[in-house]
Amino acid sequence: AGIGHVASVDRRTVGNGTMGPVTHRLSELYNRIVTGREPRYESWLTRAYASTRVSV
Repeated sequence: AGIGHVASVDRRTVGNGTMGPVTHRLSELYNRIVTGREPRYESWLTRAYASTRVSV
């Protein structure tokens, strides 16, 4: 899940076709929330810990 902008509808550009300032701020906030970097919304998260070390 995430937040994205609408660039076009039925091949018609919406606005200038780029992400506006409100959508940009919402997207940044959402990303901080879901990665645990927004303390105000920490209670929204359920932590999941691996029982063994996982290499990435």
